Amino acid sequence: MDDVFEKSLLDPLTVMEYIQEVAPLPYNSQKFIYDKYIIEYLEKKGYKLDIYHIYFNNNIIPLYKPYKTHFCANNTEDHIYDIAFRDLIDEYGNIMGVLWYAITNWLGTIENDDAAIRGIRLRKKNILIGNENALSKGFFTQERFNGWFIGEVFVFANLIPNARRDFFEQEDPQYPYFEKALKKYTIDELSKIPGKFSRARNTAKNIVKTIQELEDLKEEIDKGITSFSRKQEIIKTLEVKQENLQKNVAEATKINIIEINKSDGRKDHTVPHVGEDVIAQAKETISNLARLKEEISTNTKTISTTLNTSYSREEKKMFENIIRVLENQCGKCFSLASLKQLIVDELNKKRAGGKKK
Repeated sequence: MDDVFEKSLLDPLTVMEYIQEVAPLPYNSQKFIYDKYIIEYLEKKGYKLDIYHIYFNNNIIPLYKPYKTHFCANNTEDHIYDIAFRDLIDEYGNIMGVLWYAITNWLGTIENDDAAIRGIRLRKKNILIGNENALSKGFFTQERFNGWFIGEVFVFANLIPNARRDFFEQEDPQYPYFEKALKKYTIDELSKIPGKFSRARNTAKNIVKTIQELEDLKEEIDKGITSFSRKQEIIKTLEVKQENLQKNVAEATKINIIEINKSDGRKDHTVPHVGEDVIAQAKETISNLARLKEEISTNTKTISTTLNTSYSREEKKMFENIIRVLENQCGKCFSLASLKQLIVDELNKKRAGGKKK
């Protein structure tokens, strides 16, 4: 290696990682528990997976493909809890290859720390063609979607890799059939998953956020509303929040209904799910909102009336005006409920202290 000047080729770790991604190695069954299912499925289709045991730098432990059950996506730990298989069939009913992909929680793009398993990857005779992005352009509705997935395409057809081995020769007569067969799943199935799961997560987040905002309003109501105009504003806000909750609950229910495959009643793992506890909490909040609005409408309690009775009517009126100015200027910047209560407590404390003197 004296005549090699490329540093990456002299770095043992880089070379080892490259071999693990590219070479026709076995899966590590201790880290990736679905290896036997892949091998068995391929054998059922008449395809024997080419596997070579490679030992690096005289290590007694052979190298394995980097696939593993646990990984990180979108800054969150995730795991593979099942795998799915799709046969690539040409116009004449011939099998051209097999796609397997991992069933995960599809939280987002797989992190760079797990880049070695990121993306649906092409393999011919179990040797990698291209890299994790070989199928990103043209085979997904958005290039970034490929980064959400873990999986491989084992090509049975006699397609020839190009000179750079980053894809197949597209002039090959078989290639259009292969492309069409694969796009049937990458575009019509996989490309729809990121949007559906993002939608479900956003629906759940919106429900939780709205409930929290209502809790903040409830705190202000309990401490006392400062004015009639503020009361009307709160009632209007509650109506908007109620409408938002109802829409999100309807959306969540719709998402969960289509989670069940209508043909055989089995769970469809490519369809997301919104937690039933989140939906139940939202429904309970909606039912409580009607009572809360009624309570506010009939409640005459304001912050000013919680002032010490020794304050004159004019002083209380002045206090209301001050609070109203604060609301108009700062109400949208932060919650005034705690500040109002602090002012009331301080004023009452001073008045009580003054009386003792």
